[in-house]
Amino acid sequence: MKIIKSRRRSEPIERQYKKRDNTLDFIAPFLIIFITFMAYPSIYSIIVSFTKYRAGKFSFAGLSNFRYIDRPHLQESNRKYFFHTDISGSDSNLSGSSTANFLNIRRIKALGLFRMFIFMPVLIFSCCSREIS
Repeated sequence: MKIIKSRRRSEPIERQYKKRDNTLDFIAPFLIIFITFMAYPSIYSIIVSFTKYRAGKFSFAGLSNFRYIDRPHLQESNRKYFFHTDISGSDSNLSGSSTANFLNIRRIKALGLFRMFIFMPVLIFSCCSREIS
């Protein structure tokens, strides 16, 4: 029986190791920023929401911090907030995106300029309305 050798050589082990090492180099900055500015503050705020802070000391309070959720003025405020962020923001972004996509179909000179004039006011309005409410 004859053994047939492959013409292709496998990569050296050092090169394979470097390829795996590069992926961590690209992911590490994201992970550091995500953990520092997103994950840790989110988890810490959830933990703090169940505590009582008096004279520099934390003590466990349980659900007693959430006893004012059923107040009418808070419900009205939440309703307005969700209207402005979800419905109003989504509508304006959807209309701006669909108009920009429609402009892709037509062959128009200065297409980027038209997109900017149509989409930027929509984007600015939705960002400002979220900040105000």
